[in-house]
Parts: sequence; structure tokens; C-alpha cells
Amino acid sequence: MLEQRHEDDTYFAYIVEPDKEDDFADEACWVKGNPSLGVTVRIQELREEFSQARETPTKFGDFLRKRLDIWVESSSSWIPFETVEAWWKECAGPVDPNRLRGRVCYGGLDMSSVTDLTSLALVFPPDGNSRDWALLLRLWCPEVGLTDRVRRDRVPYDGWQREGWLTATEGNRVDYGQVKREAIEMLEPFKVASVGFDPWNAEMISQQTHGGRRAYD
Repeated sequence: MLEQRHEDDTYFAYIVEPDKEDDFADEACWVKGNPSLGVTVRIQELREEFSQARETPTKFGDFLRKRLDIWVESSSSWIPFETVEAWWKECAGPVDPNRLRGRVCYGGLDMSSVTDLTSLALVFPPDGNSRDWALLLRLWCPEVGLTDRVRRDRVPYDGWQREGWLTATEGNRVDYGQVKREAIEMLEPFKVASVGFDPWNAEMISQQTHGGRRAYD
């Protein structure tokens, strides 16, 4: 319609979206994607959705796409791939756990069962000796079905296992006992302020470690 390929006056097309230079976090630009803001769309509703989107990456794209009409899955997405790639490369680099000993960190634990990965991530904010952020990861999955997982997800899990990035526990389910032991060992050298976790499937390990490590309170 915009390219005038259709000559049908009975068809009406109206496209609204923020300008490319707009800051989508600025409420002043929200009306550009919502002409009826304050009439059929409540500003408080958008504020609540934006607040949730900022905390949940999976909801962020939905907010941009459905609420602000911003393309997020195309060559004209709000963050060009080249920019993301440059950010990624800028943040890349080796991390020596020994140099992080005694540092304050914050963790995130995500449990799984069969088809997903169990992961523990530790984030170290800058301190008096370093201005850099550091991230340590530990991943687990069941040993049984690893080859099928590689073929299904098209991800080199087997290569990650050989290189020490991924631990495959015996059996066809993640061994929570092994995860518990290795997680505590991973946390031991650091000052763990807290570890947040997805409640799904995490009740057992959180109960086992409750009181033993502040990180799992």
C-alpha cells in the first residue's frame, strides 16, 4: 500500500511507530505508536507492561513489537546486528577465577530436568581493584541423549563437554546431588551476596542448601 501498488480507495492503511532516533524508554514517544493513548489505551497499562518488560527479556521484544510497533526481527530492527556483535566482542575476554577470589558476586540458578540445561551464573560487579564486570558460568545436562540433543538443537553440546564448558551427569536426568556439590564448590572462593533462582524444579536443591549457604536462602 505504501508503495502505491494497490489502487483501491476502499482500503485504508495507517501505520504508526516511533522515529528511529526516539528513546523507546521515553514515555513521550509512546503516543507515536499508540495514537489513542489516553483514550482506548491507558498510560498506566503501558507503564506496567514496560516495567515488566525491562525485568523479563522475553517480554521486552513483545512490548516493542506489540505496543510500540517497532520491528525487532528484521534487518531494520531497533538494535542492528552489527551493533550487537560489536558489543559482544567488546565484552569478550578470558576470565581467571583465581583473580576473583574474595570478590562480591551475585548469582542466578536455573534448574532443568531432561531437555534443558541447568545453569549457575555468577556476576561480579566492579570493585576497588577493577572497573570491569566479570561473569562465570557452570552448565549441566544429562549424559544420556547428549548426541540427540546436539542433532535436535544444532548446538555443539558434545564439544562444550570435551572443552569443559558443560558437565554431563550420569543417567537420563540431571543429577541434582552432583549439581549441589559442584555449585557449592564453585561458590566457596567468593563473597556471594545472593543467588536468585527460578522456583520451577528448584525446591529440592534450595531446601538441601538452606542454612548451609547464604546464597541459597
